[in-house]
Amino acid sequence: MVSPKQAIFQPPHSPELNPIERFWGFLKSQLQWENCKTLSQLQQKLTDALKEITPSMIASLTSYDFILEALFKAASFCDRQQQRHDNRRCTNND
Repeated sequence: MVSPKQAIFQPPHSPELNPIERFWGFLKSQLQWENCKTLSQLQQKLTDALKEITPSMIASLTSYDFILEALFKAASFCDRQQQRHDNRRCTNND
């Protein structure tokens, strides 16, 4: 698990790494077939959908440990590749 205070490199243009994006996707899927004629109808449907969301649903939608694990593995791989490249460059200059 990652500490909330730990900084993590995130590749650009990766909305899947932003937990709120999965939440918004879920919320949009709940409202996509609603045919609201007025803004107040939409607000009521949104309020109803939000009331149905439980803490465990939020945890499920916003947890992304599997993605963090993949990021850490990729970062570790890149670090090892960079070290190999640097070592080759140093030995080639001798």
